Amino acid sequence: MDALGPLPYHREVVAALRQEEPGLWSWFASDEVEAAYAEQVRLELLKTTVRLERGRYAALHEAADAARGILDLDVAVSFYQAAGAGSLNAGVCHLPGEAHIVLSGPVLDRLDGEELRALVGHELAHQKLLLLDDGAYRTAQLLLHSIADQGGADAYLATAERIDQLTEVYADRGGSLVAGADAVVRCLAKTVSGLREVDAPSYRAQAAEVVAGGGEGGAGTHPETFLRVHLLSEWARDPAAGDVLAERLIRGPLRMDALDLPAQLALLTTTRALVARCLAEPLLRTERTQAHAASFFGPEPPGADPHGSNRVVLPEPLHPSVAEYLAYVLLDMATCDDELGDLALGLVDRLAAEVGLGEPYEALVRKELRRTKKALVELRAGLDDLQRAARTQLGGTP
Repeated sequence: MDALGPLPYHREVVAALRQEEPGLWSWFASDEVEAAYAEQVRLELLKTTVRLERGRYAALHEAADAARGILDLDVAVSFYQAAGAGSLNAGVCHLPGEAHIVLSGPVLDRLDGEELRALVGHELAHQKLLLLDDGAYRTAQLLLHSIADQGGADAYLATAERIDQLTEVYADRGGSLVAGADAVVRCLAKTVSGLREVDAPSYRAQAAEVVAGGGEGGAGTHPETFLRVHLLSEWARDPAAGDVLAERLIRGPLRMDALDLPAQLALLTTTRALVARCLAEPLLRTERTQAHAASFFGPEPPGADPHGSNRVVLPEPLHPSVAEYLAYVLLDMATCDDELGDLALGLVDRLAAEVGLGEPYEALVRKELRRTKKALVELRAGLDDLQRAARTQLGGTP
């Protein structure tokens, strides 16, 4: 198994974009887009940087040679110094078969040999990710950033931000494979602080203390440095657990006010399963309830599935905003056919309890329908009688 494989979120986003945007995916994966981007990048590099040739900057190029070997990366590497003073930073421009690394600020003056290798390893790990799976992550990056630059839908903006942040986590891992985790920690701390000397174990302990205290990871394209340091340490200890922790701390729980594209699709699946569970009850499957379901899913709403694939899987952890949304879905199914009355209310109440939404559903019934706690208790106690009466009226078995 590749020690530097994509994080689960990278794969989720690629699958979601291929499903939701097949036309755009094909366009951004085309040679035409790549060629136009390459021409633009080359011109911008020549205009705004000074190229650092191997003869005068041998240590820099030797660091790249070592990193390419460790990361199994077959690309030509060029280095540049950005114009202007600026803070310590670096970035990589991806071109077919080429990696162009741009340094900003006094990087060569502040970083020692190990730290420089960590920096180069980090930037070339970005390049490695873009080449994996036939360039799928490169296509996803171009597509998302294009939509984000044009002020696209919130879900796409959130997806672009989160995949950028998790890509930095991925690249830190690449740096650690090239130069060791301590060198990455020192490099990160120097970059944000401007210090000439940093004690890696001390800063690692400081980062863990911040995370334990509930420190937020920040927004934008890069997570906060303390979070990157902590996630790198945890990944070095246990890669699988490190993936889970990175997703939890950067993505956070599924929330209605911060849905990215994979979260939207996951919530759609849960909603569909929930509606299907309602329609699986014959007494709830009326013309009006099916018409309401069609408003969610079109002319072919989900129906009963004898094989049980309509099992409702709730997000974990279940955020209150998501619980309330799903409870409203149930309440709509319970009230969209006035002729069903308390029978529908009781049947959906039972279903809500079965799938783990009993409390939020009850809260909405009491809030929206003004039902008292006592009335709900009585409804549950008499639900079997209501069912028997309904079946008798339909000519079925009492």
